Amino acid sequence: MTSISPFDIALLLPAVGGTVYALLCLLAGLWFMRRPARTLEPLHAWPAVSVLKPVCGLEKDLGMDLRSACVQDYPAPLQVVFSVQDSADPALPLLRALEREFGPERVTLAVGGPRLGPNGKASNLALALAHARHDCLVISDSDIHVPPDYLQAIVAPLSDSRVGYVCTLYRAVGARNVWDELELLTVNTELLPNFVFARATRAAPACIGASTALRRETLERIGGFEALASHLVEDYEMGKRIRALGLRAVFLPYLVDTTVDLDSASSWWKHHVYWEQNTRAANPGGATAFVLVRGVPFALLFALARGLDPLGLGVAATAVAVRLVCAALFARWVARESETLRALWLLPLRDVAGLASWAVALFSRTAHWRGRELALDRAGRILSAPARERALVITGDDFGLAVPVNEAIEIAHRRGVLGSASLMVAEPAAGDAVERARRNPGLRVGLHLVVCDGHPALPPNEIPALVDASGRLSSHVLRTSFRVFLSPGARRQLARELRAQFEAFARTGLALDHVDGHGHLHLHPIVSKIALRVGRDFAMPAMRVPREPGGRSARAARRGWVSRQLAQALLSPWVALLRRRLRRAGVRCNDWIFGLHDTGHMRTALLARLLADLPPGTTEIYFHPATRRCPELDRTMPDYEHERELETLTSAVLRDAVIASGAELRSLGSL
Repeated sequence: MTSISPFDIALLLPAVGGTVYALLCLLAGLWFMRRPARTLEPLHAWPAVSVLKPVCGLEKDLGMDLRSACVQDYPAPLQVVFSVQDSADPALPLLRALEREFGPERVTLAVGGPRLGPNGKASNLALALAHARHDCLVISDSDIHVPPDYLQAIVAPLSDSRVGYVCTLYRAVGARNVWDELELLTVNTELLPNFVFARATRAAPACIGASTALRRETLERIGGFEALASHLVEDYEMGKRIRALGLRAVFLPYLVDTTVDLDSASSWWKHHVYWEQNTRAANPGGATAFVLVRGVPFALLFALARGLDPLGLGVAATAVAVRLVCAALFARWVARESETLRALWLLPLRDVAGLASWAVALFSRTAHWRGRELALDRAGRILSAPARERALVITGDDFGLAVPVNEAIEIAHRRGVLGSASLMVAEPAAGDAVERARRNPGLRVGLHLVVCDGHPALPPNEIPALVDASGRLSSHVLRTSFRVFLSPGARRQLARELRAQFEAFARTGLALDHVDGHGHLHLHPIVSKIALRVGRDFAMPAMRVPREPGGRSARAARRGWVSRQLAQALLSPWVALLRRRLRRAGVRCNDWIFGLHDTGHMRTALLARLLADLPPGTTEIYFHPATRRCPELDRTMPDYEHERELETLTSAVLRDAVIASGAELRSLGSL
């Protein structure tokens, strides 16, 4: 009989749970869409309606989506209000054309208005409401396309005075590239099934702000859109407040369409994480527990953990097959659309990405929406923050590794823009590096912690779990990473070694400006935990956070779009954990970094493009310069262009680019 370890069971449970959940969502969808419509008394008079359409940017098929609201088969006065915050919004010509086409009785255009808070949609809706003539309101997102009978369907339940708001479901349509298809799968095979399951089981209340009808009086009783302007998920907050008044929510078995419009891996990934952050902000406990029903990624991990044996492959094949079949039947019988079927081959990939985005949303306090970066608190509210100035930290790594490295860092500091260096205290040329730092007091020096691939500060026999047969710290990064994670003895040895490196730096007499890690291994959760604990005893002021913005990095390098976005996604949970630990410890850090993907090849043209697109906040750019090749560099970094990086650091082009960026040159410790 094939044995199953506790680790196998931990992977198997969500694999089985996700498979069962897929079947339950299909059944819930069939129940929801095929239940009889609620009987209503015939309306004696249909109310006049104002449809609020907040617009931001010129989206794909925007004209068709907006026009569908204007041509409703509705037997009472109808006003459609298009609202835009920015007087330079590229959608304005289209909106003015619709206003001319349908006339002022049908279409009202509202432009400008105050920003009530960080949630742009809430401010936009408040602007639309100020121009609404009628008391029956329908909120309909700009990318929503509605059938001709939509208004009659969504307004009719409001004839019951006990109803506070009415929502319809929506499905994604209009995919024209692979990123659109992945987004379509998120909506049609995850969000929509999750919603109908929640409605069928009453597991979680909701309000679908993309398609909602309510009365003006109800909105005023909860404080209007102004009261929602600081919430990431303003529709959920609106529904919660309306239900708190004792009013009911009605969810119709009626579908409208939302047009997907994503043109890159970056935009898809940010929106994918945004969906997860919405779920977490609305229902933190449910969002965390949802990992237990992510069947496909855990089934694949189960198969890998078992070395792709028959049991592992069987579980993976079953989970994938059930997921695909249930998604196809849900699309056909519940969502009643066919685009999902054409994109179904991407579903396993989307589900794996879903687990990654779930992990990112678990830790990340930053959301991206319509080109804006939003800082979030733990309750899912958007933090209002002033625009941040740009600061720039330029660092030379591996100070002390070899004399040619030390020479280059000194030259780059005296003749160029390099202001910081990270010292490897146990390397052969560390003494030479310290002497150069002493005669250049403007050079801010930090500690470059070495966990792998370097000389230890302690005798090798005191840290056998960390060194190889030659007495050097092991160059096997994965092996060391797992060893310190799993072995208490290895962790104790690591703590002694890191303390010895801090003590060696203290003996130099140099002021400690910052701490970072060789190979960025301080990002490892065990290493960062120990480094922060030990660093507290040495008044560690700052630590590097290796967080490179994949989109900006790829634009500057003009290559690696997918790989850089994927790397950013995979590192995001550990980056978020490190940033949270630093905040709690009161240790300063950078916001961004460049060099992860182009390390050793930081050429002048690349740097000029990076500096022209520098993000707000503090950015660190690190280099590995040297005046010439040497055995240490040939062994550790054989393909790096060390001399070329020194040319970059001392070039007039780079100095001019730094000035043009408007960024202030700083060190991490001086932030």
